[in-house]
Amino acid sequence: MYTLFKGLYSLITQREEYNILIIGIDNAGKTTLLEKIKSRYSPKGGLPPEKIVPTIGLNFANIFFKGYKLHFWDLGGQEEIRRLWTTYYKECHGVFFVIDSTDKSRLMEVQNSFESLILHHEADGVPVILIANKQDKGNSMKIVEIKEVFNKIAMVIDARESTVLDVSAITGHNIEEALNWILDRSPSNHFLYRLGLGVYHTGVELMGTEYCFGGHPYKFSGVFETVPRVGPPGVFFRESIFMGYIEKDDDDIVNVIRSIMIEYSGKSYNLLKRNCNHFSEDLVYRLTDNKTPRWINRLAYIGSWFPCLVPDMRSPVESEYAEDERAPLAIVSDSAAVRPLLPSNSTISSFTA
Repeated sequence: MYTLFKGLYSLITQREEYNILIIGIDNAGKTTLLEKIKSRYSPKGGLPPEKIVPTIGLNFANIFFKGYKLHFWDLGGQEEIRRLWTTYYKECHGVFFVIDSTDKSRLMEVQNSFESLILHHEADGVPVILIANKQDKGNSMKIVEIKEVFNKIAMVIDARESTVLDVSAITGHNIEEALNWILDRSPSNHFLYRLGLGVYHTGVELMGTEYCFGGHPYKFSGVFETVPRVGPPGVFFRESIFMGYIEKDDDDIVNVIRSIMIEYSGKSYNLLKRNCNHFSEDLVYRLTDNKTPRWINRLAYIGSWFPCLVPDMRSPVESEYAEDERAPLAIVSDSAAVRPLLPSNSTISSFTA
């Protein structure tokens, strides 16, 4: 038994490592992006932009970010080097595909390179974030323009596996967001993933408002309203999950909301037995008679059997807003959250934070 728990402890506490591939055609600013990442997160720092030269071959760097060790591979973008990209697909956990958002003349070339990445069998299932670089320039294309071009290609893969983000490798704008996005979709983006577990924050969206449950030391309700798909600090929206239709009139819906707000006081919050996911499941069931996916709250279930693995006595507010609680606000998927419950001809969606 000691060996079992020692093994579980090692599994839980070991530092996760990820390989992130940085590619894109030449002159997109890939190396400048890597050097900016190093300047922010590496004790050795990075090179200033004026000292950076075009990459011929490979640059690499290691950083520590939010408890993870990230290995970056920056590959050259010259046409003769692009054929080497594919040799790295199988070993990477995420891809930064960098484009020069000021160069419309090469947009078709960029589009073809991006499509070859997306359609390559070795890249199947690898999260890809399209970095629209040089957004600090006055002549850069708007994100909506870029999305119109690249979303048509990205439709061939799961929408959760690709996105477009406006970035500046010079100012560092949205670099942290890019890293968070990749980590949130990596194979081990949450606690105990090897055991099929995760720590998720969820909420339920209803008629344009999201209802969540959090703890506080007072007797009044712990249910609060918020803007849909905007999670608590430190969590990141992942997706909305359809939960069915509500066959109730407006008065019945209001009564359900009022009654559950009374029942779920802030003081009653418990990480293992009465958390935000229990609330989301309860509210969804009262409105639709549907159950939320079991994996959303699996960690709490396991913790109730092995409280030594998942502490039961964390403070309510700390538990609900912990940085590693990456989950949806509705009914969840990866990090999930249960989203708004809508009127009879509407739907329930969920997102992860």
